[in-house]
Amino acid sequence: MSLGVVSAIAAPTRFLIEINGIADHSGATPMGLRHDALVAASQVVTRVNTIAQREALHGTVGTVGRMEVSPNAMNVIPGKVVMSIDIRGIDTGSIQRTTHDLLTFVSELEGVSVFITRLSEEKPVHLDNDIAELLNQSCLEESIPAMPMQSGAGHDAMYMAREIPTAMLFVPSVNGVSHNPEEFTPFDDIWNAARVLKRTMRKLAA
Repeated sequence: MSLGVVSAIAAPTRFLIEINGIADHSGATPMGLRHDALVAASQVVTRVNTIAQREALHGTVGTVGRMEVSPNAMNVIPGKVVMSIDIRGIDTGSIQRTTHDLLTFVSELEGVSVFITRLSEEKPVHLDNDIAELLNQSCLEESIPAMPMQSGAGHDAMYMAREIPTAMLFVPSVNGVSHNPEEFTPFDDIWNAARVLKRTMRKLAA
């Protein structure tokens, strides 16, 4: 299994979007007279996925990770939805296009009112090429396969990189699973990473 030598870390742009419709009885309200906040929210979910698919070639991703529906009753048309949106990537232009497209779409939703809060807008971080090259050399010298990678998840290294030259090494998770109870990395892969780090630290100290 290969180790990953990380070249850049994606940064999130995050929004909290509140969609307000009108809560009403599900049986007594004709379809043409409804202001269903959840229907509008579902359109936003689909739009986030569509935009992110379009920008995927640039490494950009979009996620609706949380949604609160009110009043959340079977026989009541949803009157309010609060949803979180996480857009992240390495390419700043792609992130900006994704964000602009999303906000334009949300502002044009019909039959509901929308309030948008921008929670964060961080910048992608490119790691130190010289240290990354030392990591690659160490992998070769230890006969451990390595591949260049970008990190879609945030790490402390993105903040360290603002102050000092920084690099990062990934070990593989079985089946690529992360943030899940099934996440697991075999000890042999951890040991390989430790060997590469040890050799690289010696190079840096020389």
